[in-house]
Amino acid sequence: MNAGNVFKLFLMATIGQFAIASGSYEVPASAELAAHAKWERIEASAEISDGELKIRYCLPSDLVGKRLHQIVAMGQVDGKFVAVSGKHVSGYCMISLGKPLTCILRYPKMPIDVVSRDESLRQNFTGVDFESRSLVAKVFGADPAGLLSVELK
Repeated sequence: MNAGNVFKLFLMATIGQFAIASGSYEVPASAELAAHAKWERIEASAEISDGELKIRYCLPSDLVGKRLHQIVAMGQVDGKFVAVSGKHVSGYCMISLGKPLTCILRYPKMPIDVVSRDESLRQNFTGVDFESRSLVAKVFGADPAGLLSVELK
């Protein structure tokens, strides 16, 4: 990112027009499953307005089922780290100019449609990919947590 883009980003964040359109989502998993625990190009957005960070994203249907699980979390920006929370979600995000917004998130009491999730996995993956993604989905189901990373647009 060149100096002009960094300045433009700083200016947009300062006036409250900071937006992000896509990102990735990763489930903490064992080394054997790590290659199958990341979903690239998920729908995600974030903005800072009047000192508040607001993130919106959809969890992959391979983790939670086909019902749209759009997550909205908000938090007051008072430094590099922002505590965020919303329905079914809480966590922390790190803001660094010129780097992706990164959030560590937990989902206490997240409803998971296991039948729909397994159907989504069967439709999207085969063979070893299916087996590994199924194990990652079970890890997520037992301890719903993950890492959201969104690129600045």
